[in-house]
Amino acid sequence: MIGFIFGSFFSVVAVRIPRGLSISWPRSHCPFCKRTLRMTHLIPVFSYVFQKGRCSHCKQPISIMYPCTELITGALFASAFLIFGVSTQLLFSIVVISLCIIVVLTDLLYLRIPNKIVVFFGLIFLVYRLFIEPLSPWYDPLLTAFLCFLFLFAVLALSGGGIGGGDVKLFMILALALGSSMFILVFFLSTLFGTMTGIVRKGKTKHYPLAPSISVAVLLTLFAYDWVWEGMDRALSFIVSYSLY
Repeated sequence: MIGFIFGSFFSVVAVRIPRGLSISWPRSHCPFCKRTLRMTHLIPVFSYVFQKGRCSHCKQPISIMYPCTELITGALFASAFLIFGVSTQLLFSIVVISLCIIVVLTDLLYLRIPNKIVVFFGLIFLVYRLFIEPLSPWYDPLLTAFLCFLFLFAVLALSGGGIGGGDVKLFMILALALGSSMFILVFFLSTLFGTMTGIVRKGKTKHYPLAPSISVAVLLTLFAYDWVWEGMDRALSFIVSYSLY
């Protein structure tokens, strides 16, 4: 239920922040008839079902994005609790999940990852890694973030737009949050998923959102780090043995 509520809020953040709007004012309203929504219209998931996916005033369809975001956020929050229990790792996971949900929405809606979001989460990760749960050595996430920025900035400059500036900043704060060992896996999976997405979308558009691929890689690493490494190791061993055969 907490995930449902946060998911509803994340939708507001993703829609308003890239447009330079306040997340607190004006109150939530229908984008068609502009009528302010009552509390009964704002119950996550259930309001969408009860209203049959339409505004109760003008009967225009409500975007399926809202209940989907609420359901996914709720499922991810519940998964984090089941895996990590009541711990600092649970709080860290919730922050990472929140970042992933928001940037996926902003990238899908506007092909942007706003600086306000990057800075906000970057400060949280910096405090977490320096004072709450430092890695060993303590400078590992800082060095990883710095090297990540240098590498991806060079890629951005040389490729002439092969990767977006927002994606570079997103990778940088993820490096700060995860440290070198987890970030290497995230970067590899992001590249793999992004390449697959690019192949599927080839010829449809020049630019496509990379945040979904990055976020899936982050969540897989966060929830199943050992399992993913083991699976990759087995897959690589199979490929090598098959090639030799």
